Amino acid sequence: MKATRTMRITSTTTTTTRTTTRMMKAKDARYATRATRTRRATRATKARSRSRGSRPATCWRVLPCLGLLLCLGAAPAVAAAAGTGGGQGTPGAPAVAQTLSQRLGLQSMVAQAAPDCTGVTGAIVVDDGAFENAVSAPVANGLQVMRFDLPANAAGVQQVCVALTRLAASSTADLPFAVVFYAADGPSGTPGTPLASVPATATAVPVSANGSVSTQFYAVAIGSALTLPAARTIYVGAQFDGSQGFFVGVDESATTQVQTAYVSTDGGSTWTNAASPQVDPHFHAFGIRVDPILSQTNCVPTTTAMCLQGSRFQVAATFQAPSAAQGQAQTVQLTDDSGYLWFFAAPNIEAIVKVLNGCALNQHFWVFAGGLTNVETMITVTDTQTGKMKTYTNPQNKAFQPIQDTSALPCP
Repeated sequence: MKATRTMRITSTTTTTTRTTTRMMKAKDARYATRATRTRRATRATKARSRSRGSRPATCWRVLPCLGLLLCLGAAPAVAAAAGTGGGQGTPGAPAVAQTLSQRLGLQSMVAQAAPDCTGVTGAIVVDDGAFENAVSAPVANGLQVMRFDLPANAAGVQQVCVALTRLAASSTADLPFAVVFYAADGPSGTPGTPLASVPATATAVPVSANGSVSTQFYAVAIGSALTLPAARTIYVGAQFDGSQGFFVGVDESATTQVQTAYVSTDGGSTWTNAASPQVDPHFHAFGIRVDPILSQTNCVPTTTAMCLQGSRFQVAATFQAPSAAQGQAQTVQLTDDSGYLWFFAAPNIEAIVKVLNGCALNQHFWVFAGGLTNVETMITVTDTQTGKMKTYTNPQNKAFQPIQDTSALPCP
């Protein structure tokens, strides 16, 4: 009985142990299944979080880039749009002027000498006869004018010569134009009061092509059509339809002195300097020449008298050193309005004299002089056209005082 009980107990214990073991294993399996499910759920949740979170992150990465693009990209586009004005600063605004090289798409052109148009004594020629470019105001009433300082004894203008050229594409070889004159009484000495307009026609105007400027001078008689103002500074030029491919020759040579000149696209209401960037920054002179009519004067230059301002004014002088006889000063003319005096030896300059045309400012000719002497000196300036004279005296043993007489002799 005892053994049987023991076996039963052992069998019962073994069965219990096995049952317990099976229960523990089942429990562990349930725990393992839950853990696996939890890990899987966690991984899925993280994956979903990453999936969801990636979109906002991408948006935040893109939006700053878009903002940066808006900041950096939009402004240049506006600036570029604002800058499309063809150099005038206003989109669609008409050009102030056109150059031949621009129309032909060339950086530079070769000058060809134009036939001379003058030959008259006293002719005013500022160009060198060869034109490296050409300019016109590209409108129907385009104006191109240049300033001329006529001599004091100019009584009028005999003729004006204008160097013209055209494009091969122009519809005709002939150009109706007008020679125009303006007084220099506009703001800051620009063209002001219109003085005259003389119609003319240029026939068979030469064509400029293949990088070469080919011009021809056309002479227009003026005569009684123009009455000069008291001030002998005027503007002379040409008016024509610049939209048809015609141009006035331009001298761009470095050896030619830059002249005061203007163009206008509104009939002379406003003017643009011909040497400005809007026209031709290399401008030196238009191909415009003037032959003035000079009044007869009684001034004959000699070694003791010089003739200034177109030979209208005679300048002579006497001097007297202490305890010496009076002598005639020797004269040497330097320019049309100035010269110097010497008394004892040619290298020893004693005084410089000049006569200026101030008619545009106060209706008088001006006399200026400066001396390098203290001997008695008497300088006489005579207007041979009117017979009036002005005398200036420096006393003995006194340093020569500057003469600045801006109302010396009346105009005209």
